[in-house]
Amino acid sequence: MVETAGEFPGSMPHALDSAAVAAQLGSLATALDEFNRNSGSDVEMDRLLRRVCERVVDAIGDADMAGISLERDAEVVTVASTDEAVRTINPRHLPQHSSPGPIGGASAGRVATRKVVRFRLVDAAVRWPSLAKDLEQTGMRSVLSAALTVDESVAGTLDLYGRGDHGFSDLDAVVLLVYTTAIEGLLESARRVTLARNEVTGLTKAMESRAVIEQAKGIVMALQGVSADQAFEILVVQSQQEHLKLAEVARRIVESVTTPVG
Repeated sequence: MVETAGEFPGSMPHALDSAAVAAQLGSLATALDEFNRNSGSDVEMDRLLRRVCERVVDAIGDADMAGISLERDAEVVTVASTDEAVRTINPRHLPQHSSPGPIGGASAGRVATRKVVRFRLVDAAVRWPSLAKDLEQTGMRSVLSAALTVDESVAGTLDLYGRGDHGFSDLDAVVLLVYTTAIEGLLESARRVTLARNEVTGLTKAMESRAVIEQAKGIVMALQGVSADQAFEILVVQSQQEHLKLAEVARRIVESVTTPVG
């Protein structure tokens, strides 16, 4: 049977092993501290995500391996894992990526936002035979999967696999959700850094283009004896006639003057 849980699963068991809970919370606190220290650093994102996977496996005793799959260029790819066997499981076969029906209200081909899905191999064999085949090949009999969202958009999933036929627990689901939040923070930080770099690159190119246009204007003014406004108009007309960007026309004019002949 497939079970789903929201941010706060309502079916928490009444009797929990206090030692197990303390161990999971201790591991979680250590991991979150590490993620916070590395957030925004120069640590490679893929390496950091792999570290997240390792931490999750350490924190959840029934987990034998973990992986993170992200949507990139309309494809779902495994970007980090604790074991190469994870990469033999097609992330598109996971219910949160493939279910046409609503798992926690997910639409076709989309991840069930802020939901955890947990199930056993016997459940997958009935509902997702392709996934069941992947699991059998890796010897995994239980799955715990949580959606990752960034800026209200689906980003992927954090997936745990276990060899035991236990289907994981509600406590495992809660712990996984906390790790999910940490990963989303890392992905959001990476997104902001990328946007900032792109903006700086764009501004740099704009400044370079402006500089070469000003150079070309000066050359046209000197050669044709016209004003700055007239020189700029000449460049614009040439740009339109040749179907080229203004900066490209300017660059060619500058190069024609500065490039040595012969």
